[in-house]
Amino acid sequence: MTPEALDPCGSADRLRIATDAAELGIHEYDVASQRIIWDARVRRMWGVAEDLPITYDVFIDGVHADDRAAVNSAVEQSLLYHGSHRYDAEFRVVTPAGVERWIRATGHVRFDDRRPVCLIGTVQDIGRYKALEDALRAADKRKDEFLATLSHELRGPLAPLAMAAHVLSHPQLDRQRVAETAAIILRQTGRMTALLDDLLDVARVTSGKLELKRVRTSLSAIVEASLETARPKIAEHQHELILEMPGEPQPLDVDPLRMTQVFSNLLSNAAKYTNRGGRITVRSSQTHDSLVVSVSDNGIGLPAAALPMVFDLFSQVESSKVRSENGLGIGLALVKGLVELHGGTVSAHSAGAGQGSEFVVSLPLAHAESPDGGVPTGRGRG
Repeated sequence: MTPEALDPCGSADRLRIATDAAELGIHEYDVASQRIIWDARVRRMWGVAEDLPITYDVFIDGVHADDRAAVNSAVEQSLLYHGSHRYDAEFRVVTPAGVERWIRATGHVRFDDRRPVCLIGTVQDIGRYKALEDALRAADKRKDEFLATLSHELRGPLAPLAMAAHVLSHPQLDRQRVAETAAIILRQTGRMTALLDDLLDVARVTSGKLELKRVRTSLSAIVEASLETARPKIAEHQHELILEMPGEPQPLDVDPLRMTQVFSNLLSNAAKYTNRGGRITVRSSQTHDSLVVSVSDNGIGLPAAALPMVFDLFSQVESSKVRSENGLGIGLALVKGLVELHGGTVSAHSAGAGQGSEFVVSLPLAHAESPDGGVPTGRGRG
């Protein structure tokens, strides 16, 4: 057997292959001379030229000003003989071009007669891991806010229900009082049922367990059904409703109940977040393979920073939290899940605070009917 067969990578290449696979840069620090050696990957992280001599000042000047004290301390601690002899630090680097990235630097210090001689280690760009940490932290915060809001929403109906129970326990009640109390119970249990239904639907969508019952229908039928739910809120706020749906588009193969949820949610949101006497417009258009429907308003609008996360589960725009009917922050997440389950897309647009909002839903047009006249059915995919 040849030496190459015993060592297919080659001893000389093994370290390079390993560091390339882990995207690690190599650094060496000569403590006595303050001379530093960086490989090409570390130089790229700091944004320094290949021919620039590297000193400790070059290294520390590239560290973000807010992190320099901690980095200096980590280096000093690693050079102590009675310490761990380990250097391990996470910090930000800012290149001369202004590019900022998160770095993790590790190393081991070699000593000679109790004096530090050199520090050798690795450097890795951990920006993607930091982004994941930030996303998890934000999700955890939204979860906590959601639980607090859920507790408030569930407690809300309890007081009137308790009052109704107290009233019904009275030995002498006339029919009018019984009818009024029954109406309170129905209204509050309906509110709790709707809340729990939304929670269950979100859970089914996110787990891919929601069964779509597709039938062939039209946009006008879906909008009409959606308005049955949203029209009382639109009327309560005295909004003008404009429907711009010229002609009759080709039919859709959708679950009418779920698609009604989508548009009643968008219409109700538009009513809630538009000041009294506002305007809500539903407009449709058609491409060669899609039906595009927009629900727009001239309400409070959305800040640019909120647009990328407006469909996130439990997400609520900070400026909207002052509104008492704000809800749980799951409505738009449910909209996105249901639309995507149908093979469509949904997007949010706004010119900023006070400039209104627009939500655009794109749905695939119905396929040709099968020879027996049936329409495609089946389970949607999450």
